[in-house]
Amino acid sequence: MRAKIWYNKHRWRLQHGYAEVEQRELLIKELADTEWSSLFEKLMRNRFIMGALRYGSRHLKLKGNYDIPESIQERLDEYIKTRNKEYLVDIANFALLEFINSKGEFISIDDGIHSKEK
Repeated sequence: MRAKIWYNKHRWRLQHGYAEVEQRELLIKELADTEWSSLFEKLMRNRFIMGALRYGSRHLKLKGNYDIPESIQERLDEYIKTRNKEYLVDIANFALLEFINSKGEFISIDDGIHSKEK
């Protein structure tokens, strides 16, 4: 099974113009440890817990009318000005709320838009 996964990832890389890579067996545990920030997740959870203590538990379901994309944009603007990483945690939490409460659909696409190096 691992060989098939490697083959598919390698084929994708070649189709999208990325360099060849040597076959390496990557365990899910290793990827989970290297491709995530436990601290970031902990900070996100802590803010939801604090919000529940302050305002009551909402179980992530919003009651009322909120402009979450606007809240995300405001915090992104503040982050760009200050580089205070707390805004990034707020943005992530708002994105989670939007994901759960939005009427939009999840359509998995590769739009070709990726981060660029400076």
